[in-house]
Amino acid sequence: MSHCRQGMPGWVLLICGAATALGFAPLGWWPMWVGAVAVLFQALAHAPWQRQLWMGWVFGLGAAVATTHWIGIALWHQPDMPKGVGVGASAIAWLYSAWPWGLLGMLGGVMTRWTWPRQGLPRLGLQLTALTSAWWSQAWWLSGFPWLVPAAVWLDTPLQGWAPLGGGLLMATLGLWLAASVALAWQTWHRPVEPPNALAPDTTPPQPRPRLRVSIGIGLLWLVAWGGGAVLQTVSWTHEAGPAVRVGVVQVGMPNLTRSDLAQEQAYQNMAWRITGTLIQRHQVDVIVWPEALVTSSEPVLRDWLARHTTGQQPRALVIGATVDIAPPQGHAPSRMVTNSLLAHGVNTQGRYDKRQLVPLTERWPGSGPWPVLAAWANAQPWIQAGADLQPPLTLLGQLVGASICYEDAFPNTYQDLPASVGWLINSSNDAWFARTPVMPQQHLALSRVRALEQQKPLVRAANIGPSAVLDAWGQAMAYTDTDQTDMLHATLHPRHGHTPYARWGHAWLWTGLLWVLAAMVPSAWVRRVLQPKSRTSSAPS
Repeated sequence: MSHCRQGMPGWVLLICGAATALGFAPLGWWPMWVGAVAVLFQALAHAPWQRQLWMGWVFGLGAAVATTHWIGIALWHQPDMPKGVGVGASAIAWLYSAWPWGLLGMLGGVMTRWTWPRQGLPRLGLQLTALTSAWWSQAWWLSGFPWLVPAAVWLDTPLQGWAPLGGGLLMATLGLWLAASVALAWQTWHRPVEPPNALAPDTTPPQPRPRLRVSIGIGLLWLVAWGGGAVLQTVSWTHEAGPAVRVGVVQVGMPNLTRSDLAQEQAYQNMAWRITGTLIQRHQVDVIVWPEALVTSSEPVLRDWLARHTTGQQPRALVIGATVDIAPPQGHAPSRMVTNSLLAHGVNTQGRYDKRQLVPLTERWPGSGPWPVLAAWANAQPWIQAGADLQPPLTLLGQLVGASICYEDAFPNTYQDLPASVGWLINSSNDAWFARTPVMPQQHLALSRVRALEQQKPLVRAANIGPSAVLDAWGQAMAYTDTDQTDMLHATLHPRHGHTPYARWGHAWLWTGLLWVLAAMVPSAWVRRVLQPKSRTSSAPS
């Protein structure tokens, strides 16, 4: 049996899947991502239907391991976690993350088995729409892990102009179509024309593919995606409003403080206050943002602590990341319950934001059962409580500011419910869990850039080990720090009011596209299943 009939070897697909990681930060080599995905499409087109699910899943496994290898490294270095548990947990995470690519292969196999739809474009449209829907579902299904949605691959390319229109998911979808077009171009220009069958002279020889028509279609696709994105980058969906804000960011370079002693925690707090004083006195900043979870206490104690520390410095606005103790529910035995929060303090400044999206298996454990035992191994914090789904924005110097904490800015809906009067955004992070994997903090910053693009509003990111950044409304860094060092940054941002189309309608374009694909395919299925059997029956000799 020929190689084409057997399908591409699994190890080749595994390597191709791993090559997609080169498209993500810190390298950002998007042509590698396009080429690797095009190879997958080419392999699926020549594989028997029984193997296509396996081929897509193997490709996805390679992508998951290479892109999020930092999960395994972080779990391996957890001091209380047995190495076998860390390896097993990492493997489960990677196997789960591979399923959208497996779905792509499964659909291809099913449609090949049913020989429907026969046309390549409707079949491709259904497969790509299904993969996009699978990426969308990763933001909520089984705790959600939308990290691998390849939106950030297209930063600093014209495709980022589509983010305010349809979000990072639209950027990822357009990139997927571009990769499929490369595979289609290869199939069109390298498919040999079979000669007529001499044993069956009545058989019409297969016709060559309409290369010119396919080439024109692919050229138009690239022109619309690339050129349209370039034009959209010049469109201002939001507008400047209010006075400019001089913002400063504190980066203390601290390790993970989950199991640190009180003296170490106070040392980093004192360092943060010294940096804060420098930002106020030397750089005349209006707002100072601290990283996540730098202090721990109840809110009244924290407010008093802030008032005492700011009496001499008189900062106009200060946003700190804090672990806030909350009272246990009445009628239950006392137990520690906290929220991961941001507190705003200062002149004409108020508000508190509690983290809503808790990290699976560290801040949140599903159900009951053996999880408390595993939590002790994982350095987990299952006592953290999630914040309310709807929370008012912070008020800083009289301006409304949207907030998120750490992992939350991986989710596309993080800033979706904010009013149009919100002028800029904040993300306060603790990436010290992954200090041994510098790739992860860079990927996290790239996700913050996508969120700024989607809302077309400035975003301030304060990370304890970096990189911290002040981003403008187009996702470009106005100020930036490196990782693993104590540092500070300051920049002037211009608040913007209004909503982008994505902020208004979210992923409505995805459901419109899905309905369009189904509407185009249902008549074809009806003709094949109903009309064609009837016509064959009526034409049969009596």
